[in-house]
Amino acid sequence: MRLTSPAFSPENPIPRRFTCEGENVNPELSWQDAPPAAKAFVLIVHDPDAPRAGGYTHWVLYNLPAQANRIPENLPRQETVPGFGLQGKNDAGKIGYTGPCPPSGQHRYFFRLSALDREISIAPGATLKEVAEAMSKHVIDRAELMGTYARQSEQAARQQQTSTTLQSQKSELQDERSPELRGEERAQLDELGSDPGQVGSASAGQSGDTQRLSNNADMNEESVAELAETEQSLESAAVSGVEDAADHPERPVHTHNEYGRPDDVPPKRDRDEAA
Repeated sequence: MRLTSPAFSPENPIPRRFTCEGENVNPELSWQDAPPAAKAFVLIVHDPDAPRAGGYTHWVLYNLPAQANRIPENLPRQETVPGFGLQGKNDAGKIGYTGPCPPSGQHRYFFRLSALDREISIAPGATLKEVAEAMSKHVIDRAELMGTYARQSEQAARQQQTSTTLQSQKSELQDERSPELRGEERAQLDELGSDPGQVGSASAGQSGDTQRLSNNADMNEESVAELAETEQSLESAAVSGVEDAADHPERPVHTHNEYGRPDDVPPKRDRDEAA
């Protein structure tokens, strides 16, 4: 005997429509190759992964007639369904089908169809235990279809949490990573009597100190740039002065002697002797 559903394939996800996150109606089911001796059928839908002893029963349908070979989608939730037998209580204490609604993770849902050699003498609204005891000695064939389900709202929440965690870890790694000092920065630290290795050792594991070191490196880069601009300005000024003197020959061009004074200005000692 084979049990199938047009709604989902064996060992594949059950569509949301048939769960607590959807319309919570039962999927269509059909079966083939039932034994000729079958006089009735029993269908039980059970979740063995539920966090409770014995799992969770989602549907109990019994005394389906021998000529039946399918169950339509969205069977009415009532104790007696003409042409489709009797319905018992699920583990929510209600009559009829209740769809997958796992509290966490992915669960398995087993649709189990049993062919019996006779109808069972039991009233409508029975529990799984009562039905199981009544049919235990009358099963002549079985078929099973298993589907899975994980709540999509939980999956979305987990994806968001995973994304947030990865972003946080990335930020922490960026904060803890110490930048390498360039050659000019290392030279400046040496002149100040600082050892970059000691700086790195002292600041290991301290993101605040690492950030300050990075700021200092940025300041050093700015200082070097400013010094280069100053030197360039002085050179430009010197060239401008020479050009200006060439344009105005009446102005003497001063050069510096060994005393660091213009050549036409003698040292103070010589001036005193001349006086």
